[in-house]
Amino acid sequence: DGGAELIGYVILLALKPITVERIKSGEIAFGRHILSTDLESAIDNTDAVYLSMIHGYDLIAQFDLGLATLQRLVSSHDKRRPQLILARRGTQEGGRGMRRLGFAPFGRAPSIQATFTDDPRFQLEIDRRAREAARLRTRKHP
Repeated sequence: DGGAELIGYVILLALKPITVERIKSGEIAFGRHILSTDLESAIDNTDAVYLSMIHGYDLIAQFDLGLATLQRLVSSHDKRRPQLILARRGTQEGGRGMRRLGFAPFGRAPSIQATFTDDPRFQLEIDRRAREAARLRTRKHP
C-alpha cells in the first residue's frame, strides 16, 4: 500500500541449538535442508542465525539490503549476545563479501561457513557499505 516498491529481500532463519549442532556435524549441508522444526521464533531469541539470501534488484538495493542486514544482526547481538551467523558459500563476489566479514568453514558442513556478530570486521563492512551506497546515490542522482 501507499506505493511502496519492493527493492529486494533478505532471508534470515533463527536456529535452534540442536540445528547448529546438526550443521556442525555435517548432517545439514545446505540451507535448503533446514526445516521449520529447526527454527526458533525470532532472531532476537537465538544464538545463531542462517543467512539464506540477500537479493537486491539493482546495485544500490544490493548495498542497502546488505547494510540493513548487517545492522539488523548487530542490533540482535546487542539484545542477546554475539550471535553465530551461518551461510552457504555462493558466487565468487558473495565469497569476497563473506571473507570481509570473517566467514570461515564451520565444523564438518561442506558448504556452510560461519562468523560472529562481534567480529570487528562487521563494523568495518557496515561503514564500507554505507559509504559505497552514498557514492552510488550521488552518481545516480547528481
